Amino acid sequence: PSAAVANGNQIDPGTFTFDGATAHSLSFVLPMQSGSDANLDGSVELYYRVAGSQQGWQRGPDLFQNHNGSGTSQSYAGMLTGLQEGTSYEVMVRAQDPDGVQGAIQQTLTVSTHSMPQMVAAGPGNTITVSNMAQLQAAVNASSPGDVILLQPGTYNGTLTIQSHSGTAAAPITIRGSAQYASVLDAGGNAGIIVQDSDYIHIEGLAIRNAAKGISIRDWITDDGTVGNVVRGNLLTDVVVGIEAHTKLLGGHHDLYIGDNTLVGVNPFGDTSQATWNDEGIVVTGQGIEVANNTLAGFGDALGLTHAGQNDPNRAIDIHNNLVLWGGDDGIELDFTDRNSAAHHNLLANAHDGVSFQYVVDGPAYAFRNVIYNVEAGPYKIKPEADWNDGVFIYNNTSVKSGWPWQNDTGRPNGIGIQNNLFVGDGTKADVLRLDTMHMINLVMNHNAYSHDGLFNVGGVGLFANFAD
Repeated sequence: PSAAVANGNQIDPGTFTFDGATAHSLSFVLPMQSGSDANLDGSVELYYRVAGSQQGWQRGPDLFQNHNGSGTSQSYAGMLTGLQEGTSYEVMVRAQDPDGVQGAIQQTLTVSTHSMPQMVAAGPGNTITVSNMAQLQAAVNASSPGDVILLQPGTYNGTLTIQSHSGTAAAPITIRGSAQYASVLDAGGNAGIIVQDSDYIHIEGLAIRNAAKGISIRDWITDDGTVGNVVRGNLLTDVVVGIEAHTKLLGGHHDLYIGDNTLVGVNPFGDTSQATWNDEGIVVTGQGIEVANNTLAGFGDALGLTHAGQNDPNRAIDIHNNLVLWGGDDGIELDFTDRNSAAHHNLLANAHDGVSFQYVVDGPAYAFRNVIYNVEAGPYKIKPEADWNDGVFIYNNTSVKSGWPWQNDTGRPNGIGIQNNLFVGDGTKADVLRLDTMHMINLVMNHNAYSHDGLFNVGGVGLFANFAD
């Protein structure tokens, strides 16, 4: 055997595996066999095309190798976004290593994005009309797959509970409000709607107000997450927590879609105190989750992920095209990403921080093509609760704020890409960039633009008097 094989320097891929899908994204992981690529010089390229097409392969982002561990035999992962919904794709990976490749150099998968969940038509054979909370709860308890429970205009007082009662992928159970949010659920300071251990429930067009938690999706009994739930086109006002999808301990929710909702919390414009920080707008955990086209104001953390008991199963999560008007803490939290989460094409304004990575377990986590306006601290927060962040990529974003363009206090992140971003401050601070850390490992920071010249402090690298230095 060659010295490379004997030393374990050759990359040795396992089986290319699908990590999950949304309507507009696909996620993947390529594990490594034990003892391979000891010198960490391997790489994996990603290519894709619509299945069955005669078009050439398009280059996707290279897969990122997790460094959060011994360094050798760590898996590669990556994510494709901006794809066509309900479409089958061929996806190919090519492994490369100057020392040579053991096993398969090239592997291909054919997988599909999800179709957007369709609204079920209400007709004479599947519609149950209700006009008060007692009727609504009774209708939910007696519903069958394909039923549409239609709320008449009026106020419904209390908490609606959907427990261990499911639709199917082809025939979900729909709870739908009247037009122009004329059906109002007043929670009286409690939870508005609890979806517990129930799959394929669609909640549409409701007004929910005065709630500690507007809509809570959870698995307190089965502890295996829910599947295929949809929260779409609702108006939530005067809520402490807007829409949450927590799991009890082990799993995470699957194939969850949260879109086109408007949420208004209880915190006034400009309050970025610690008192706001636990008030969450939309918070999710799981795999194959899409959060898109929502408008939020008045929460601590407007959008983000949450910790799931002993595990962080947060994979294949796509947060895009949302508008955050104001908040007390983070516009988007990609905290507790296991791998393959993305925040892109969002507008985040008037908060303490823009996008948070606190922390990324294995990576990658992406933030790209976001606009971040008037944040108090920094547009990006790489500040781990554990000492390692692994695989953070900040590309093609625009930030406009007062003071220094970016200040960040962090631990020892490993595998960081900061490229093609615009950082705008107001020129009142001598500092243009402050990355205050002693260690920033595998940092690629290139092709960024700054509004003015000044002091650059790149932790672990050096202190520079100006841009030219």
